[in-house]
Amino acid sequence: MFSMRGMYPSDINNLSVKNLDYNFESKIKAELKNNKSKTSISLRENPFICFHHTHKTGIPMRILLNMPPIGKLIMVFRYLVSAAHPVGAFQSQKESQMRNYEQRISIHKPNEIDHLRIFKFTRESEVRLTAFM
Repeated sequence: MFSMRGMYPSDINNLSVKNLDYNFESKIKAELKNNKSKTSISLRENPFICFHHTHKTGIPMRILLNMPPIGKLIMVFRYLVSAAHPVGAFQSQKESQMRNYEQRISIHKPNEIDHLRIFKFTRESEVRLTAFM
């Protein structure tokens, strides 16, 4: 959280490719379509800038995902949560064990792929869960 400018756990839980500065779903669709031809794809905007509004203050933030150590921390955390907390992890254990990137993205629909999500629950789903307890 320190490397990401003091984000709180709820902020980290809401990290998603949906907040990137470009259309991630189009990238995945192009990768799936051009998987066999290995052609390069070109998308406009910046895939390393994530727009975020903090939960505590609502202040808009821009997170540079390619600044060390942010990208690697997110990746490692996704794998650790998958291994330690498979029920709440966005990335399944099966997916974590796949070494091939193309194989990992081919098991999902393009709109279900999110390389930044760590947990599969949202703030809204947690509210619904606690209401029934």
